[in-house]
Amino acid sequence: MKIMKLTNSICLLTSLSAVAFSATSQDVSDSIYRSMNDLDVPSLTIQRSSSAALPSRVDNSESSYFRPIFNQVGNSCMIASNMGYIMTYEKNILDQTMANVPENQIAYRYIFHFINNGADAFTNGWDALTLQKEIGAASVADFGDGSDYTHWMSGYDKYYRSMKTRYTGYYRISGLDESAVVQMKQYLFDAGSGRTPGGLIAAGGYMGNGLTIQPIPSGTPEAGKSIITKFANLDGGHAMTWVGYDDSVRVDINSDGKYTNNIDITYDGVVDIRDWEIGAFIVANSWGDSWQNKGEIYVMYRLAGFDEGWQGGMSGWRDVMQFKNVQPKLTAKFLITSASRNSLRIAVGISSDTASQAPQYLKSFQALTNTGGNFPMQGGTGSQDDSIEMGLDISSLLDSIPVSKSYKLFLVTANSGWQSSTVNRFSVIRYNSSTDTTEYISDSSDIAIGSMTFVPVVVKEKTGQTGIVQSIKTNQPTAIITAGKLNISNEWIGGSVKMYDLHGRLLLNIPALNSRTIALPESAKVGLLRLEKNGISSTMKFIN
Repeated sequence: MKIMKLTNSICLLTSLSAVAFSATSQDVSDSIYRSMNDLDVPSLTIQRSSSAALPSRVDNSESSYFRPIFNQVGNSCMIASNMGYIMTYEKNILDQTMANVPENQIAYRYIFHFINNGADAFTNGWDALTLQKEIGAASVADFGDGSDYTHWMSGYDKYYRSMKTRYTGYYRISGLDESAVVQMKQYLFDAGSGRTPGGLIAAGGYMGNGLTIQPIPSGTPEAGKSIITKFANLDGGHAMTWVGYDDSVRVDINSDGKYTNNIDITYDGVVDIRDWEIGAFIVANSWGDSWQNKGEIYVMYRLAGFDEGWQGGMSGWRDVMQFKNVQPKLTAKFLITSASRNSLRIAVGISSDTASQAPQYLKSFQALTNTGGNFPMQGGTGSQDDSIEMGLDISSLLDSIPVSKSYKLFLVTANSGWQSSTVNRFSVIRYNSSTDTTEYISDSSDIAIGSMTFVPVVVKEKTGQTGIVQSIKTNQPTAIITAGKLNISNEWIGGSVKMYDLHGRLLLNIPALNSRTIALPESAKVGLLRLEKNGISSTMKFIN
């Protein structure tokens, strides 16, 4: 029997200017792209029982949840810290997985490449987190770990996996006194919630001219290891990751032959944290494991009491982040071709009226609003990089309308450049459960992107019936089932093949196809066939 394909009859609208990227459609984006300053970041206050004594040493970098030290690319220190280290750590705690494999490491440059304009440009780490909330975070296994500044990954499944862990909040531990150090130690010990292991903190200091690094004195704990006793003044700002502390590490700052915390060594008439010669934080850097203490260094507690700008203190921003796992309910999947991605704006809209010519509500994505520099979609230099398959979580659109039997989704695009750009295909996927998904695919394909282009598709919600309501569109060669055998066209050799029945149960899984003909299991009577190769996928309904 031939593969059966179902399509919806839908419309295409081009060159409309009233709705997309304007106030005509209400924007329901999850986050606002903005630079963060001290007033934007809420303070974190940790309450600790007086009977709960902190241990003398904590080192979360020894946890299996902490990834091995890496070497950052370019001016990406903030993102390397809050996503490369901290988000990787928190995700592995959530998933109870180990951080020493690429599948469980967050590719911080996935976000970096959306906001660096395709160059080694300074990027604000907090802005990167707002984008992470929009589009998720890819793993090193999916994104790769090269040294370029332009790469965007292709393949819906990769984007879908990246949607599942999201940044949810950030807090700042403020102050230039002992209480700030206690707060930081408490968070490193138990994340302020009694959790084991504790949390990590993004902070930093100036690492340029004037930075003082020296070995810890012989005969004392951790002797010979490197410690920062003074940061530079306004030269070479750099973010790192505070992973622990050690109350026994010491340096004789005033050279009196003693190690004290109770003598006024700053000669200001008071004894406070700035007079401490005992105690230091453990800090992980992103300059490779050949730097200092195998990629880490100690930073004296006392530097939390000095001004960062002129006194050689550590940064006044000491920030912690929270993350959670999510399950997308509705996603957009699209293939776009363009030689100049920064001329494009991409959004998704929804309308409860299936006869509507434009969306009522629009979900914009700052990550896809004239970003990435003047490069092909995948960021390379050849025409083979012009096309990209991407995915976006658009679940929040479902909160904008009363979800009934059907509604209409729109891929909304705009091209402000002279290079031609095309929406090759567009679909939305409804995740009713982990085993019950429905893909609705537009029957409009290869549509030139104008000053404003809408590509819509109608979604029909389930109403209690069993099975899957499936709308299928594929521009790839199809497959034929005859005499209980699946015959795949040559184009898919080397790709993967999966078959599901109408209840979403996996019937067949071949990671790497090496033959055109596959014997089918007896249970493969009717369901869905999914083919994928080189980041391009095709889904079809089959009847055997």
